[in-house]
Formats: sequence, structure tokens, C-alpha cells
Amino acid sequence: MMKKFLLVLASVLVFYACSDNEKTFIPAPEITDVVIDGSSEDTPLRIELGETLSFSLNLKEQMDVTYSWLLDEKEVSTAEKFVFTPDKTGEYQLNVVLTNKDGIATPKEVGVIEVIHPIPVITGLFSEDKEISGEIEITATSKHSFEVKADKASDAIYYWLINGDTIQDANEPALEYDLGISGKLTVTIENKDNVSVSKDVELVGPYKNGVYIFGTSYTGLCFISEDGVQEKDNIYETVNEGEKLGDSGINDFVIYNNKVYILIPSISYSDKRAQIVVADAQTMKKIDAITATGFSSADLGTIYNLAIINENKAYIGSNKIAGGNISSVKVLDMKEKMMAEAEIEGTSGKIGSEGPAWARMLTIGERTLVACGPKVQVINNATDKVEKTIDFEAGQVVDIVKGRDNTIYALVNPKASGSPATIAAINKETFAVDTRTELAYNSKNITFNSGGMTNARVAVSPVSDDILFSVAGPNAWSSSSEIYKYNYTSQEVELFADVKNNARATAMNGYMGIDSKGILFVPLSGQYSYQNEAIIAYDVKTGDLLTTSYSRLKQGEGNVVPTWMFK
Repeated sequence: MMKKFLLVLASVLVFYACSDNEKTFIPAPEITDVVIDGSSEDTPLRIELGETLSFSLNLKEQMDVTYSWLLDEKEVSTAEKFVFTPDKTGEYQLNVVLTNKDGIATPKEVGVIEVIHPIPVITGLFSEDKEISGEIEITATSKHSFEVKADKASDAIYYWLINGDTIQDANEPALEYDLGISGKLTVTIENKDNVSVSKDVELVGPYKNGVYIFGTSYTGLCFISEDGVQEKDNIYETVNEGEKLGDSGINDFVIYNNKVYILIPSISYSDKRAQIVVADAQTMKKIDAITATGFSSADLGTIYNLAIINENKAYIGSNKIAGGNISSVKVLDMKEKMMAEAEIEGTSGKIGSEGPAWARMLTIGERTLVACGPKVQVINNATDKVEKTIDFEAGQVVDIVKGRDNTIYALVNPKASGSPATIAAINKETFAVDTRTELAYNSKNITFNSGGMTNARVAVSPVSDDILFSVAGPNAWSSSSEIYKYNYTSQEVELFADVKNNARATAMNGYMGIDSKGILFVPLSGQYSYQNEAIIAYDVKTGDLLTTSYSRLKQGEGNVVPTWMFK
């Protein structure tokens, strides 16, 4: 395709002189532009091996001239049009000199021609001989064949990557994939000049969208999809035959960068050390199991809380009853498998009154928030130092969550008996408290359940501006059967549901959770031993109790972890 590019005109000297016989000379040739045929619009002087560029000139006035095309200062053509077909890569300086019949010359610098190896062009990516048009569904044990088709790739190098990591020995146009890892599968084709092109496909596992359910007194782990289909426990042990999630349950469960990190308080074959089991978040395929010297109940006490800072570092919350019921947060180096001896300064103290209780840590960007009695300590993840303290002066922070408005909300119990609990809105940039709302319903003050592993049983809605929570029961370690809803836009409180109003159970038993479609899952304690319904579901927007219910995992509580919270 012919493209015309206007180049900067060189200064043209026009000579008018008289000889002894007063002869008038012809003006010097004046070049208006250079026409390049075969070039691209973006890079007119770049060419691939096997391609051709041709050059011609437009003159301001037509006249008889001779041409001299110079490539790296060597004359290569005297034709009106210069055709350039290189046989090797590199850079070539092209100039041209026009001379009229009187011998007056006009030089022109055309520019530097860059000759490169052919850049591959991907024409299609195929799976099982069918061109890929969307996501590919995989499981931990599934096998798929992939093939990329490309032009101008005869001498190119192929790379296949999963989530940015190169797949070993995958250097051909075809790939037999059986890693069981979900995420982004990429094929990259690179020429000899290290110029590459890539194409991606998303590999989606069965546990991408929905809620995980785990217990702290048993090793079960199950999943309920957004279609309402429950895959019974134990999906991890089913997928990873011969593997075990600890001796007596899971204490925390975090999704980070498409991986799940499962906090196991002890495991017999690891000298009773705690572990962080790492698996693919969508297929549950095991990736690693991390432990360290000092990462045990003998050293830390009850190991109950986990925050993943990055793939090499985690914060561990624990409570040592034998040492005066002191809780704290420590750093675990997951790369070097080293547990810090000292706690993060400012996070240690008697559980609930000075140190962390059962509130989950909340990581926001480069900061992690930890509830320490009446304070929220803001830790800088790079330095592992508390850089700001949010002091509520009295009471206990029982949980910290992030709303869909990106505001942080702290749920704070009162210090004085008979006073209401509050929900504080915290700016996620400055960590200043913007508002603080007292909680009451029908002239009755509300306080949160704050004891045991069950926390305040808080669930954040992804479909409305609501936080749902249970309230305190007859003692510090129990909750009532009531679920309340707080709207952080209107700052209004209403009774959402009472689980006693159905015949399935008497009270809640574990963390609630809301999936991305707005379905609230509530783990329950059965009223009678023969009852096997342990999880009921509500529509958050309407408050309707759904007819579908889900089987008890095992005897004990079930904690709900929605996958959307970690996207």
C-alpha cells in the first residue's frame, strides 16, 4: 500500500551565476517529499526480512536530473526509484543526491532503515481442536490440549505461562496442560530480535464464584456455588488424595492472588506445628504447605488469625493462655520459613482488653488493620510497624470490615453495661474516623457477640450498602438468634431475621457470609440431634428465607467465606 510521508526539506541553495559569457545556470533540484512504498504508517522505515521497500521522490519543478542512492555512504542505485530488499537484519543509512544538467546537486537524508526479523502474527488459539472464544473450565485433575497457530513464526521461540510463571519445558506450539491451576494461561511467541506477541485465555475452576464453608472443630471444607449447588466436604482432601487439613479443623481461611491460604493450628506429621496450606483458589489443587520453627501452639498458644501480606509474608494472630492470656500479632516469613520471635510492637496485650481478640485482620492495600482492645492498630506492611492508632477510648473492637463503598467499618462494643454498641466509619486513606453510629432498635440498645472464634458474626453485602450481624446472647461466648442489618448510607438499623422463626435450628453457629448475588448463608445449631440442616439462606435485598437449605458439615460450627471478598 502506497503511503506518502512528508520529510523535512533540506536547505536548498539556488545558484545564479554568470560565466564569462554570462550564461544563466539551472536552479538546483528542490525535493518536496519522499514517497515510501511498502512501509507501515507507524514505522515507515522499519522492514522485516523477506519484505521490500521502494523509494521515489517528488520534485517542486520537473527537470532532467540524475539520481544517486547511497546506502551507508555507498552508491547502490542510479534509478529514479530505489528498491530495497535486505538479506540481513540491522540498520542502514539511506541518502539520495539529485544532480541537474548543470552539475548542481541537492543532497537528501532519507533516514535510517531498520531491518528486523519477522514478527510473528497469532492467527488463533485452540483447545481440543476448537478455536477458543471464551473461558475454559478446568478442575484440579483435568487435562486439556492447547495449540497456537501463527504466521511468520518459523524461527520463533514459544513460551507458555500460567499466571505469569513460565511452564517448564513448554516450548512448542502445542501444550498438554494438566497442572490443575486456574487463572490466566498465556502463550508468547518471540522472534530472534526478542520481539514477542502473546495471547491469553482464562482457565476457570469450579470454585471461582460462591462461598467456602469450614469449621474450627473439624477438618471439613465444602463449597456452595452461586447456582446453589453444594459440594460436600471435604473438597480439599478429595481433590488432593492422601492430604489432610490438620488434626482438628481450620482456624482461618484467606484468598489472595487466586490462591487460598488455610491456617491449620496443628498437624501430627509436622511435630504438631501449625501450617499454612496453600492451594489454587478455584480448583483446590495443593500448591504448598508452609510451616516454621516456632510456628506451633507450644510457642504461640492458640493460633487463630491469618492475614496474607504477599506471597512471602503473613501476619499470625495468636493467644497464649499459659502466659497470662496474652494475644499478639507476629510475622511469618513464608519464603524463608522463619517465625519472628518478637510480636509487632503495639499489638500485644491481654486478649480483648489490650491485645487482639477474635476479630479478623483486614488488609487494605499496603496497610493491615488489627483490633487490639479499644484500638485499631494500622500496620505498615513494608516495615511491619504500627504507624497509626485509632483509639475508641473504651470498649472492644469486635470486627473490622470494608464496605462496598471502600470505607472501613469498625464494630465496637461499649465498655459500660447498658450502653449501645457503635459502628465507626473510617477513611481508608487517612484512617480518620468520619462518623460513629450508636446501634439501637425499638428503643433497645444493641451489643455484639464478642467471644470465642465466632466473633461478631459480621457479613458485608456486595449488592447493597448493608452490614449484617448477630447480637450478644445470654453470655459472652454466645449470640442470640437475631440478625440485624445496618445500612451505612442511611445509618439505619433494622431487624433482618430471627433464625428461631423456622423449625430448623435454635441459634447461629459460625461466621455468616453473603455471596456476590446477595444470598446470605447462616450456619445454625440444630435443635435436635436428628436434624441435619445446618445452613439456611436468605435474600439480602428482600429478607426472604429461601426454601433451599444445606446439610450440616459435621458436628460443630460452619464459617462462610465468600470468594468475591478477595477479588
